[in-house]
Amino acid sequence: MINIVFLVIYALFAGFIPANEMYYVLSVQCFLLILAHLRTKKKVTPIFLFYIGILLVNYSNLSLIEKTRVSGVSEYSYLVPKYINLATQIWCVSCTCIILGYNMASGKSLSEGKEAVGN
Repeated sequence: MINIVFLVIYALFAGFIPANEMYYVLSVQCFLLILAHLRTKKKVTPIFLFYIGILLVNYSNLSLIEKTRVSGVSEYSYLVPKYINLATQIWCVSCTCIILGYNMASGKSLSEGKEAVGN
């Protein structure tokens, strides 16, 4: 449920929220998901590592955006400052969709497919 709320926030308010604040919102989402994961499960799963990876990438993206904003010029040829907000929105939506997809598929079992085929 929390992922859908954040997905709506990313889709509706992306034009109004600056890129650095969108990264903070995604970081808060992942932090809440980490807390929920640790409360319910005591083991490390792939999605738990994905949450931590998102936090690390968000930190590096925030520092890169800050460097670009302070200097006004990008040191990197692949970074176009006018597309930072759009790229941030795509990143936030895609991370949330991956989390939603993993959570939907984690309850499924491949053995169910074998029984449906008749093997």
